Amino acid sequence: MYRVSSVGRYINSMTGKLDTLGAAPDSFFETMVFRTTAQPVDNSEGCGCLSFEDWSELEQVRYATEEAAQSGHEAMVLKYQEEPQP
Repeated sequence: MYRVSSVGRYINSMTGKLDTLGAAPDSFFETMVFRTTAQPVDNSEGCGCLSFEDWSELEQVRYATEEAAQSGHEAMVLKYQEEPQP
């Protein structure tokens, strides 16, 4: 089981500009994939989120635009839905 997580659009409170998530000057969004256990996250109020097996990402991709990040997230979900379980 996997969790696909996408984040981004961090606005710097001092400058009001987008902050990057990495070394590239246009890495404003990123998607990471993590392996999960079958156990729910503690205190998750029944949201259905599963605990991480560990915090080592299996895959990571950064994006310049929100549209690219959304498309990339959706593609990653499809990829890992089709991925055989270990």
